[in-house]
Amino acid sequence: MGLVKNCCTLRRFLFVVRTMSAVPNPCESKPAQGSEDGASFSQELVDINKAQHIELVSQAKQFQSLHARAVRREQWRHERFGRIERRLKEQAGRREAELLAELALTQAKIRDLQQRVFGRKSEQSKVASEQRRCQSAARAPRGQRPAVPGSGVNRLRPLRKPAPPG
Repeated sequence: MGLVKNCCTLRRFLFVVRTMSAVPNPCESKPAQGSEDGASFSQELVDINKAQHIELVSQAKQFQSLHARAVRREQWRHERFGRIERRLKEQAGRREAELLAELALTQAKIRDLQQRVFGRKSEQSKVASEQRRCQSAARAPRGQRPAVPGSGVNRLRPLRKPAPPG
């Protein structure tokens, strides 16, 4: 594809490069400045030289490559953050499951201990507790009895002095 085009060729960069010629081109019909014939800004023909055209094309390619790099970088970041987000959600789910299991175990222990301390005693019956009350009332109280002589310990008598010999 040649870089020089005639004035009737449409370019995607909205400008046209003409060949240099001494003969006027019939395609060139520029309206006079300030004419009100309805020619819009986007339809106006612009004359540039080859060096300017090459510079504009290289700038366009540079901007396209920069844009492509930015798009790839954004896609990479999006994928990376997606992976990180999925991994964090998995870790949070596992941690939540562990904590729920630990909570259930702790609550079971609390229920068991409360039942042991405050619940009904399964091995005791009303009959046994009533019998115990009766037996405790029939038993003699512990300790020293009133109006009864002591423990019966014999006191030692004082020793007699032996008689002198002879």
